[in-house]
Amino acid sequence: MVKTAVIVCTKDRASDLERCLNSLRSQEFPPAELVVVDSSRTDDTRRLVDHFRMASGIQLEYKHCEPGLTKQRNLGLRLLKTMPEVVCFLDDDVELAPGYLVEVSRRFEADRELLGVCGNVVNERKKGILDRIIRRLFFISDYSNGKMLPSGDAGHIHAPLRDHAVAVLAGCNMCYRREVFHRHGLTFDERLSHYGYMEDQDFSYRVSRHGRMEQLANARLVHHVSPASRPGQKDLFENYIINSFYIFRKNHSADGCAYIWYGLRLLGKLLHAFQLTLKFRSALPLKGWICGFSRIRSLVDRCEQ
Repeated sequence: MVKTAVIVCTKDRASDLERCLNSLRSQEFPPAELVVVDSSRTDDTRRLVDHFRMASGIQLEYKHCEPGLTKQRNLGLRLLKTMPEVVCFLDDDVELAPGYLVEVSRRFEADRELLGVCGNVVNERKKGILDRIIRRLFFISDYSNGKMLPSGDAGHIHAPLRDHAVAVLAGCNMCYRREVFHRHGLTFDERLSHYGYMEDQDFSYRVSRHGRMEQLANARLVHHVSPASRPGQKDLFENYIINSFYIFRKNHSADGCAYIWYGLRLLGKLLHAFQLTLKFRSALPLKGWICGFSRIRSLVDRCEQ
């Protein structure tokens, strides 16, 4: 089995993190090293980690830092003390099935050219037919095949029955061979600050330029999508607009025609904001879209620096 390290970034989710850590401890093939990077406002997480360190027998490094998912993940990489062949990034609200790390390790061992994998989120709900039609019309990811769309959007596959080659990994569980960071020198983009919406899409797509990645059907997990420390609808839509534009400009704008597809993607998200505004009788989603769109000019300047 290849040596695996796990990095978990967390913020004010001690109960969610405890469930995640317990699922790691129950693995048939536990990680050789575990790093927890915490930006919580209380000491609850630190106390939980101290207790887990004594009870689990897993080599564990804990570090508290300022919030920012991309910064936390990069810090976690710097804190690794061993030389693992594979580094797995887990969200603090996931719960791994007992055989998850075995499946990941076996796949990397069987294919030395493989650079990244993610697993099968078994509790993810399939989107409705109308939702999927709208997403396809406006070039928004519908989680159908894991490929990159002309608009620059992409997503992992819903409930795969077999392993699939993909261009993007699910951020809640993504595992990379060490050479991604050492040989290719890739890091998470810290310009995607705080919640870091779509940082997983940005990073894994850049990895896909160097080699193959897959989504594994039998590496199973549950993503509980904790409501704690999660931004509201306004912040989510605003972050979607500004981050999607920044990532699009950085990774996909060489083809001038791509701006047409990206424009359709923005229009589709505007319709989505209207839909949620009507559904929840709140203008916050629409306000978020408008605020994000109004900041695109400043993002153009940022991209050109």
